[in-house]
Amino acid sequence: MNSTSSDHDVNPLPNHDASRVEDELSSQRWYIYWLLICCSVLTMVARLMTIEGESYGVSVPYFSANDRSRWSTIRSLGDHNTFALDTVLQAENGRNWDSIDKVMHLGRDGKPHFYSSKPTLLPWLLAYQYVGLKFLTNKSLSEDPFFVVRCMLLLSQIVPVTLFLVVMAKLADDLARSDWTKLIIVAAATYGTFLTTFSVTLTNHIPSTVSAALVIWALVMLWRHNQLNWGYFAVAGLFSAFAAANDLPAAALVAVAFCVCWLKSPIKTMMGFTPGVAVVVLAFFATNYIAHQNWTPAYAHREDGKPIVMVSGEFKEALDAGELPLQLQEAIIAHANELNAKLTQERIISRGTWPVSPDINRWLVENPDYTSRVIIVNKQSTDAYSIHKWNNWYEYPGSYWSAENPNKAQIDRGTSSISEYAFHFLIGHHGVFSLSPIWLWAVPGVFILCFAGEYRIRILGFGILAISIVVVLFYVTRPELDRAYGGMSSGPRWLFWLIPLWLVAMIPSLDRISHWGAMKVLTLIALFISAGSAAYSWSNPWVHPWIYQFFFQS
Repeated sequence: MNSTSSDHDVNPLPNHDASRVEDELSSQRWYIYWLLICCSVLTMVARLMTIEGESYGVSVPYFSANDRSRWSTIRSLGDHNTFALDTVLQAENGRNWDSIDKVMHLGRDGKPHFYSSKPTLLPWLLAYQYVGLKFLTNKSLSEDPFFVVRCMLLLSQIVPVTLFLVVMAKLADDLARSDWTKLIIVAAATYGTFLTTFSVTLTNHIPSTVSAALVIWALVMLWRHNQLNWGYFAVAGLFSAFAAANDLPAAALVAVAFCVCWLKSPIKTMMGFTPGVAVVVLAFFATNYIAHQNWTPAYAHREDGKPIVMVSGEFKEALDAGELPLQLQEAIIAHANELNAKLTQERIISRGTWPVSPDINRWLVENPDYTSRVIIVNKQSTDAYSIHKWNNWYEYPGSYWSAENPNKAQIDRGTSSISEYAFHFLIGHHGVFSLSPIWLWAVPGVFILCFAGEYRIRILGFGILAISIVVVLFYVTRPELDRAYGGMSSGPRWLFWLIPLWLVAMIPSLDRISHWGAMKVLTLIALFISAGSAAYSWSNPWVHPWIYQFFFQS
């Protein structure tokens, strides 16, 4: 067969030439990646060094009850070697460190103390950072809060976010097929999510999100590139567990990562993945027990304990009058050890302050110094009175969460309608897709990832899909009190740790539209809106989203 000039025109480049061209293109892309990453990091640093919060008319380096609760614990551990916050709260500037995110329970000395309601592992780790910084600079949180807080946030928030951006750039460059997709993913990571928004405040969502990104990277290396190095199994185990330690629903990531690793190598999973999980689990529960003398995290103690004994009779009038009927008194004395209660004669009987349904009568019986407390509960239609061990650590004098608090924000009262909550949680005033429409491309993308063999990570696609469904359903179906959109927050912070998963899920969708001009324009518009939502709360991430402020706030 005679050859033609057209035959020569389509001859592929020699392998070494093609490789050289690809290396040059990769270098050019990374120039752009680094430019985006550096600009994003410089923006975060500039924000960190210039913005400040306010507490009782005083400038402070933190912004909300959420991060103030953690800073109080770090200061208490670093300065006083205890998780109890009393010394910090009773100091001269104590009210500036106070927070609604606190609980009260008996300490090792048998007296009531205040503690942060946040999980203990992260503040415990950061307390070591604080001690080291204090040793090196001779500056403390009490005397130089701006210097210390900004230094610690730079190390514990902005540096990890920088690592996240680099990891996402590596994943985009590895997985995406078109240059368009690679650049959009990196641009979305650097400016289109709320992760950079919250980089200037102390939050658990930064370490959980960065951890999730490292897990995805390790699983891609294991599954797509068949790199069965022990280190990837260890990274997947350690950081999936650390993500779950900071965001409980990320336990789903631990399960998915374990399954993916197990299918690759059961032996390396047991020897590499499992020890990392064990270290984090041990540290999580050990620090919790040291802090609270209890294995259950503080935030889980917000309901009455289990009923210890039942007494039949008609005691409502006496209890409402502040009297403890003999039958109830005898039952409490007989079960004092189980109730962990030693009531004195000066005991106080009240209706309690925790929200209950209208058909429930509930009384709190306590000593004046709160060293002993028991709960008596009665359904109005019965004459049965159950005596409970006190377990509601959020029920204390002056508690923000009290049913009697008229100043509690409406958003902290929960949403009664699940359908209404789901609507606003997904596409409404606090919506995942309304605030960050760039995530719309992750929806079809995750299905493509599941069924398209070209990306060679189908199992990871199914994992991302399962995790997303489970986590969204978990938050949508929470009890009424929990249906609060994450409280006063400019974005859906409970879902931040899913950001790296959804960025990966976007890749197949963007690849499919990389030659479709109209869809590319829509993508840029969605990215612009997402970046605008993230930038709107430049000076304080702990505010309502712009949609809520513009259209729903009266």
